[in-house]
Amino acid sequence: MTCPVLSLANPYLLYWLFAVFSLLPLWRLFRRAGLKPYPALTVFIPLLGFAVALSCLGFPRWPAVPVKVKKKGKR
Repeated sequence: MTCPVLSLANPYLLYWLFAVFSLLPLWRLFRRAGLKPYPALTVFIPLLGFAVALSCLGFPRWPAVPVKVKKKGKR
């Protein structure tokens, strides 16, 4: 008799494993973008965690990336 909690067919176990293994890459991605890495911990919120983490990464301005200035061409 197997334990249903440890079965790989358990969606909660798969979600937590995916969250644990994606935490370090997200943490490093936040740091390389010049943002605080703590929003990467939101991946542990079920159903909305990844959307919140990626929106925290995607919408603000990244301090590590310089702002592009358009050069005026000669006329």
